[in-house]
Amino acid sequence: MINKRIIASIAKCEGTKNKLLLEEKNVLYISDEGVTLFPLGLDFTNLNVMLFSEYDIVEIRNNKVYKIFDVSSNENSIVVMNKCNENCVMCPCTEIWRNLDISMTVDEIIELIDYIPSDTRHLTLTGGEPTIVGYGFLKILDKINDHFDHIDIQILTNGRTFSNKQYFDELKMRIRSNMQFGIPIYGYNSTTHDSIVQTQGAFYETVSGIKKLLSCGANVELRIVVSRLNYKNMTKIAHFIVMHFTGLNSVKIMAMEMMGSAAKNREQLWIDYSEAFKASKDAIKLFLMNGIDVRLYNFPLCKVEEGYWGICSKSITSFKIEYNDSCNSCSVKSICGGVFKSTLKITNMHLEPVKGKYENTF
Repeated sequence: MINKRIIASIAKCEGTKNKLLLEEKNVLYISDEGVTLFPLGLDFTNLNVMLFSEYDIVEIRNNKVYKIFDVSSNENSIVVMNKCNENCVMCPCTEIWRNLDISMTVDEIIELIDYIPSDTRHLTLTGGEPTIVGYGFLKILDKINDHFDHIDIQILTNGRTFSNKQYFDELKMRIRSNMQFGIPIYGYNSTTHDSIVQTQGAFYETVSGIKKLLSCGANVELRIVVSRLNYKNMTKIAHFIVMHFTGLNSVKIMAMEMMGSAAKNREQLWIDYSEAFKASKDAIKLFLMNGIDVRLYNFPLCKVEEGYWGICSKSITSFKIEYNDSCNSCSVKSICGGVFKSTLKITNMHLEPVKGKYENTF
């Protein structure tokens, strides 16, 4: 029985195994003879080897193997901390999960980064709220900056920690042009925002953190999740953003993922994606008029007017995507990002197939 968390790389040929062992890494070696964890020599022959590719990274915990890095994917992320200092009413994670003590330590995350191939092109740091680990988060950024020459880093955070001047002064020395900070804002004042994140004072700290990032030229992307709680305020939110955040890179207007707390609170939250889009049209126009790149995330094309399809992104993680049977006759299915499986399951959303010849339009 393995009583501690072990990180290992997958190897499927002896040359890769030996190379990784020379680098003093743990290796889960898949061969015709079986599956063995080196250098410990532990047997994992019952593992479903079809799930793994060479140089994938796994976490071995309680004698079970979990893939935590997929070399074939551009969607790899590190959950720095599952806990959060907010309690968003539409969070796709459950409140129970966000209070579990299951996160890697900072040292374990730094070890994991050592295992990630240096030619990796993209990595997301997320949570929970990743900055809850305090100055340990800065140690993680130091390791990333040292380990990778060319990588795009996305940091998903509520930005509140950056309102602390002493902390931000340390952070800004580590900010690189390849980093993007994705920060949510759900209202145009403390009343509208704080009621959604269920945390008093969050709005002012978030705004302060965003302004500090923009003041040093950081790449900032604001995210607005549209729900029944804020859809009527979308234009006011857009006005606030345009007025207060000079130098902003982009805005993502996002449809909800109905899991976790969002599913639990669906009666007060759920709004059909077509209604969410219509409520966002004036906000979209305002952003574009002010030179701010704006994208629609998680919206299927049939819920968006055709003239706005160009700003719809295929944003849903591949294993979460679902289509209705009716989508099979849709002429734009190949360019549509679909919807969340969880959302279809609990909302009975109607998806109307688009008719016409659009295949060569985009």
